Amino acid sequence: MSDSKYKVVYFNGRGLGEVSRCLFALADVAYEDYRYPLSEKYERPEWDADKSKYPFEKLPVLEVDGVVIPQSKAMERFLARRFGFLGANDIEAALIDGVTEELSDARSKFMDARKGNTEEEKKENFANFINKELPPFYINLERWAAKNSSPHFVGSKISLADLVFWYQNSVIASQPQVTAEVFAKFLNNYPHLKKIHDTVDQNDKIKSWIERRPKTFV
Repeated sequence: MSDSKYKVVYFNGRGLGEVSRCLFALADVAYEDYRYPLSEKYERPEWDADKSKYPFEKLPVLEVDGVVIPQSKAMERFLARRFGFLGANDIEAALIDGVTEELSDARSKFMDARKGNTEEEKKENFANFINKELPPFYINLERWAAKNSSPHFVGSKISLADLVFWYQNSVIASQPQVTAEVFAKFLNNYPHLKKIHDTVDQNDKIKSWIERRPKTFV
């Protein structure tokens, strides 16, 4: 395992490839970070020419010793399991999966909010998302987190669930219709969740990755 060769293939942006990249950063494991060019108009001719080479003609994919693993969630679970971020046993792994699935449901609401045809419509969508759609998820997640004595969803160390939560928060806060300031005030309503977010955000390996990763528009 220690001699495995890894390659993450995605676009030159964070998106669906970033959690996997963060797992490599946390594990301090080397990999090839291959990025297809992506213009601000979302033009990607190099990918269009190559996509038939990949399973399901989608990105991201993870290559492990020449084996291509498709789909971002499959990649994340594989890396988390291999690098020790999927709990101490199979029960903890299942609990971590449960939290990440709940976060996936919340992400679906976020993606719906982005579908407005005009900036005003998007602004209204995001206001509804922050004020009405997201709170029920965070109320339940806060209740879950409060049962753990450490600033993590499961166990006593950073897991895939913590990382996905932190990244999802970062994406929401980066939206111009939300802003980091507004989202910070929102998160303050959930003290246990804020501790989880801050624990990942202040991790030295995560901070180092953020400083050195390519600057991209998405």
